[in-house]
Amino acid sequence: MPRKRIDPRIARERLIASQAKPVKLRVAASVVHSQLSPNARFNMRGPEYIAALTDAATALAQLVDIYYVANKKLLRVPKDDLESGKFADGGNVFRAASGTLYRSLSVRRGEVMQAIEALRTSQTAIEASASSAAATPAPAEERGPLEKS
Repeated sequence: MPRKRIDPRIARERLIASQAKPVKLRVAASVVHSQLSPNARFNMRGPEYIAALTDAATALAQLVDIYYVANKKLLRVPKDDLESGKFADGGNVFRAASGTLYRSLSVRRGEVMQAIEALRTSQTAIEASASSAAATPAPAEERGPLEKS
């Protein structure tokens, strides 16, 4: 029996709806880490991996809105709190400088995909800059008296 063809408009609406769905921040941080880090999960001890996920959650928070659940409602963590607070436990918890503790953190799927591309682009630019800086000899006044050009 041949497969029924799906209307492209319906497929697009489904895609957009799926990209707006929330995903746990820790899961998103894990995806960011696996996509952008040269350190594979199996090469890391538990505390190192949690620290890497916490760093990934912090990087994501710079690019996407972070949400939390309160009274069965999905609410956005205020930008002021994000700027002054700190993630813990691999992105499961966020403590604002005011002492407010946010749990059940999530992000939107589509925003995570865009953030990964932005982080990959910036990582590539940083690596290219570092390699070109290493390949460029320092000017004579910056070299020590024993270094040759």
